[in-house]
Amino acid sequence: MLYRRNFTSYSRPAGKEGCRRAWKQALRNAWMWAKQEVAEAAKSAKQKAADRLAMLKAELMRFDARPWGMREHRVANERSELVSQIDRMSLELA
Repeated sequence: MLYRRNFTSYSRPAGKEGCRRAWKQALRNAWMWAKQEVAEAAKSAKQKAADRLAMLKAELMRFDARPWGMREHRVANERSELVSQIDRMSLELA
């Protein structure tokens, strides 16, 4: 499946050397994904919560980066909910 995924935007290699190169790349990708999954599984609950908190803060910065003309009343509700989640998670991590 990983081998096939590499050829979504172009055709398969015609020669043996091209096939070998593509297979090696597919194996490298598989190892990289496996290492990432192992690293993610090894994280403690606090580390996962800290990652989630960083993601929420980035989302808050994205909300705040919108120009005033593009902000809507619905965004204010979402932003306040996001701030409350950040506050709650900050207290849990402390």
